[in-house]
Amino acid sequence: MSTLSSSAFSTFASTGARWLDAIDRAVWPVQSEVDNETLTHYFYQRYPKNLSTDELKQWCQLQAEVLAPFPTSYHYMHRSAQGLHVWFSPSPLNGIPETAAQSAMSNGRHVVKGERYHYLQTWQDNILISCFELQHPSQQQTQDAVDIPTQHYGWASERKLASHAKTPLFWAGVSSVLFVVTMLFIAGSALMTSSQTALLSAKSDELSELVGPKLNEQSTLTAYVNRVNHITGLQRENAFLPEAIAIAFTLLPSSQRITVQSILWQNNSLNLDIQGNAIDITSIIAEAENNEQILRANIRPQGNEDTWVLEVAFQ
Repeated sequence: MSTLSSSAFSTFASTGARWLDAIDRAVWPVQSEVDNETLTHYFYQRYPKNLSTDELKQWCQLQAEVLAPFPTSYHYMHRSAQGLHVWFSPSPLNGIPETAAQSAMSNGRHVVKGERYHYLQTWQDNILISCFELQHPSQQQTQDAVDIPTQHYGWASERKLASHAKTPLFWAGVSSVLFVVTMLFIAGSALMTSSQTALLSAKSDELSELVGPKLNEQSTLTAYVNRVNHITGLQRENAFLPEAIAIAFTLLPSSQRITVQSILWQNNSLNLDIQGNAIDITSIIAEAENNEQILRANIRPQGNEDTWVLEVAFQ
């Protein structure tokens, strides 16, 4: 599992590096010059432990002065994650040393052929541990020598993107670009939404013109049908007012003159204020008890002479 994870991580890192190289070449197409004429002396030293960032920077500057094998201070310095790498030269360099601009090689020793010089190099985990010039390479070494591998950025050269990323101006520019892109996206979304809303409104108006009259006719017909259904429903109810009055009148004697003074209809109950002579209360109550549509009936005298209140509640 660990081997697969390591392989996947290496593939991911390699792909990321290629993308960064492509971005760097697109923005800064001019590559750094490579000095393959000047012979340099290479030194590698691991970082001491427990140093702060400022202390580590001072330590690197001190090593560049202390390790110099020449009276002059011409050198090229690279700080990797593992340690300090310095190429010293007795004369000014005309670019990056070719052994710094080359690609990293596999672990172990390699005889490498440069533009003018042969080198014996030792590599470990993509780090150049040692590098010596072979002034008089043997015939076997010459046969085994490989041309110095090159790529857009050497193992000890920094991408311009990485160097610019260390400055506040770079991040201010990135923030500005992101802000402009975001605002353009918001403006484009708002414009698209506005266009879609206008189109939808136009389609809605067009549809309203086509179906508006039919919808009005349908609404009128629906209202008419509802009124008819309401009236029909009232006629089917036991407590329909005209039928309730008719049933209540059947309780009264037909041979007498009776005057209805007021009618009160509420909650399926009918109250009649009636006036008549010699009304037979017992007969009225008996008739009500024999009618299945009547829930209860009651009759009582009122204040005036020969005036009664007939209360009939329907099912």
